[in-house]
Amino acid sequence: MPYEVIVAVGAPDEARTARAIQAQEGIDIVRRCADLAEAVAAVQAGIGHVAVVGTSAHLDRAVVATFAAAHTPLIVLCGDKEVAAMTALGVRATSSPTEAAVLAHALAEDVPQAPPEALSDIPEPPREGRGGRVIAVTGPVGAPGRTTAVMEMAHALGVVEEPALMVDLDTYGSSLASRLGVVDDIPGVIALARAGLSGEVSVENVQTYIRPVTSGCGLVTGLPRPSRWPEVVEAGMDAVWDSCRRAAATVVVDCGPGIAIGGNPGGRDGGALSALRAADHVVVVGAGDPIGIQRLVQFLADMEETIPALPPRTIVVNRVRSQVAGPRPREAVADALARHAGVEEVWTVADAPALADAALMSARAMAEQKPGSDVARSWAAIARHVHQQSLTEVSP
Repeated sequence: MPYEVIVAVGAPDEARTARAIQAQEGIDIVRRCADLAEAVAAVQAGIGHVAVVGTSAHLDRAVVATFAAAHTPLIVLCGDKEVAAMTALGVRATSSPTEAAVLAHALAEDVPQAPPEALSDIPEPPREGRGGRVIAVTGPVGAPGRTTAVMEMAHALGVVEEPALMVDLDTYGSSLASRLGVVDDIPGVIALARAGLSGEVSVENVQTYIRPVTSGCGLVTGLPRPSRWPEVVEAGMDAVWDSCRRAAATVVVDCGPGIAIGGNPGGRDGGALSALRAADHVVVVGAGDPIGIQRLVQFLADMEETIPALPPRTIVVNRVRSQVAGPRPREAVADALARHAGVEEVWTVADAPALADAALMSARAMAEQKPGSDVARSWAAIARHVHQQSLTEVSP
């Protein structure tokens, strides 16, 4: 039985491409599609072993990911000047219909023997050294202090080394720009996701969308409205992290509560999942009250299911206070997490509502508002721990 090839190449190359494929023994054209959208629909329906398509304005990393998920190798027939751009998207590209046919034959033969995970890997753009570290901050619903953690750690890390870069990827309630008093006409995270999809992301591109904030840190602003989450897709963000690493020594990402609400890969939570997979270290933040601890325990279990190869993590319980956790609140929190979630080490931060309100009013981190406070010292210790752990994790 011949291997099946899907063709979606426009004039004037369609006829030449079809003849070249039919001249190859062991492969045959099963579908000649009018456009890229029809080819995508065909592979999603399980048709074809390999696809040969022409260039299109809609061909981006999200489309490439769709072909990879269907275990259908993709070949792009394009002009000589477009080969490099297509290769940057992680696809095989050629300007020769004959070469496309030869590639189609070779790849089609490999499909039955290749493991699905090998076919689903999309090659990343070439890296110019690993660069800085990515620290992803996440946690359950209920406002446990994820954004606070991002701000305080970025401030503390900026004291230890070069200023850190904050990226707001919370698609449910982006707030870093508001917390830091930043007004941005162009949401940075959307612009970078688009550049990632088109294969045009670079260090210069990232630097264009960094807004300076307090402590000398930088901010890539998030969604102005939660309804714009479809503009921050997983495939686009996958291509962004390498350039972010080269733009800053440390990148601290607010991932929001995505996986607590469902962990929808390729959908609303795709950007957060991309950051969590790319991270060198993950900081999980929960609230220091009975409901917050219960949510944190469930969230940790969900993380294990959603991201099996999760990077090393640090557990932080925020706003710990005796009024809701007993006379020895730190010990009570640690005991509960050890018993119900198997957490061996937990970092705690005391509740300081007056300081939090003052910092919010001045659009600053609490460590800037009152450098010598217990809260500032706690976050500084956590930042030093995460900094040291991430240095160990990325060393050869």
